[in-house]
Order: sequence, then structure tokens, then C-alpha cells
Amino acid sequence: MSVEFDRDTVEKIKNRYENKPKVMSDFEELKALDKKVKNPPMIVAYIVGIIGILIFGVGMCFGLDVFGSNCLIWGIVVGVVGIAVMILNFVLYKKVLHNRKEKYAEQIISKSNDLLNA
Repeated sequence: MSVEFDRDTVEKIKNRYENKPKVMSDFEELKALDKKVKNPPMIVAYIVGIIGILIFGVGMCFGLDVFGSNCLIWGIVVGVVGIAVMILNFVLYKKVLHNRKEKYAEQIISKSNDLLNA
């Protein structure tokens, strides 16, 4: 009994399991550096923004008497805290982005110049 197989399929399967070092081109390295700059501030912004929105939402629940008692003052206080966290989120995003840009600026500029002058 002979089993027929496709040589290309066997090669593809074999290549999936081989541990080859990934060689990146200069353009791919530039894109990876750009992601290193942009992703951490976005992650921080999402996390802090979600926390601020949840705090604001709890304040709205207090203000609308969802919890059953007259807590309008507490609702205003908690809502203002949530708004403050959301405002600080933008400042925090800008600060983290600025720090990441300073950290990777030289590498990105030199890699960009190499690609543009090539």
C-alpha cells in the first residue's frame, strides 16, 4: 500500500516546526521600533480610561439612586473623581508617549535615514 503525498505540503509542515532565527529587514525593524513607541502609551491610556469611566459610572449610579438611597452628593463626588481620572488619562498618555519617543528616537531616525539613503 503506497501513500501519495504532496512534497510542498510536507515542506510547509516541516517548516512550521523548525526553529529558525527570524531575520528582519530594516523596514520591519523600523516598524517594530515604531510599535515599541506607540503601544505602551495606548495600553496605559486604555487601562486608565476604563478605570475612569467605571468610576464615573459608579458616580452616576449613586446620583440616580440605583443603590436605593438618596446619595446625590456622593454621586457628584465620585463622578467628579471619575472625570478627573479621565482628564489625567490624556496627560498620562502624552507623558508616556513623550518618554518612549525620547528613548527610541535615535534608533528610529538612524534606521529611517538608512532606508531613505539606500
